[in-house]
Amino acid sequence: QIVLQWSLASQQADAHVINVAGRQRMLSQKIAKSGYRLIGVGTTEARRDAQEELRDALALFKRSHAGLQHGDSELGLPGANSLQVGNLFLSVEPDYQAIVAAATTVLATSDRAGELYQAVHRLSAHEASFLLGMDAVVSGYDSEARQRVARTRWLALGFGLLTLLALAFIARRIIAPAAAHLHRDMPRDEGREADMEKLFSASPAALFLVDATSLAIERCNLKAEVLMGCSRDEFVGKPLSGYFDIRLEANRVFLLKIRTGDIFDELRVLLVDDRRNAVDALASMRQVTYSGLRCYLISFTDITNLKAS
Repeated sequence: QIVLQWSLASQQADAHVINVAGRQRMLSQKIAKSGYRLIGVGTTEARRDAQEELRDALALFKRSHAGLQHGDSELGLPGANSLQVGNLFLSVEPDYQAIVAAATTVLATSDRAGELYQAVHRLSAHEASFLLGMDAVVSGYDSEARQRVARTRWLALGFGLLTLLALAFIARRIIAPAAAHLHRDMPRDEGREADMEKLFSASPAALFLVDATSLAIERCNLKAEVLMGCSRDEFVGKPLSGYFDIRLEANRVFLLKIRTGDIFDELRVLLVDDRRNAVDALASMRQVTYSGLRCYLISFTDITNLKAS
């Protein structure tokens, strides 16, 4: 996109340069026409208008000629000509200098008929050859612009093909293996989730599924709701550690084992349920994969009543 945008911007500059170069032909004709007007004017006011027209045309003619060759930011001319166009400008340089000198003489001798007529004659003599030379310059600019347009088209085509090849490579080497892996693992994962559903519904113990990274409760079964004395909506998403008094050594050991991912069975812990009641329980933990995430399956067996008896 950077290359193409740069190329498009250069093409816009090409169009402007061609317009300015074409305008030079019109300005040379206007300068010659203004010189002829000065020969035939009869009133001072008409002479002043013709002089002003010639002066403005000559100033723009000189600035544009210099800008086309050396650049002019205000006129939007980059001035970066090729060697071929540079040689064409060298060929029109004598006629350009002659037109500028003759036009300057016309402005200085507008009230001296003899000198004015000779200057206008020199204008006319060099104007025709200058037109031919500028025609070649404009043709050179146009030919180079067409070449750049063609090059941009080939670049766009090349980049398009490169993009298609990249997409084909990604589809073949990345997406296809990933899709095959998903198709292969999906039945197994679905079976695991079905087994998990059966386990959650049939287990006599309170089960909690805890995210292995955040240690937040992802889901629980009905026995867990009874154990905690509240519905699952009230503690799902909360950290499991919030239901343990960390002042107790047994609870600190339990939470440390969870954080390190240790597997254990029937570890004595003391939970604090939603009503702030202490629940004496035995905890066990296994590592499982659920919905593509690494999780801990923790079960709690309430032994409060057993302890009391």
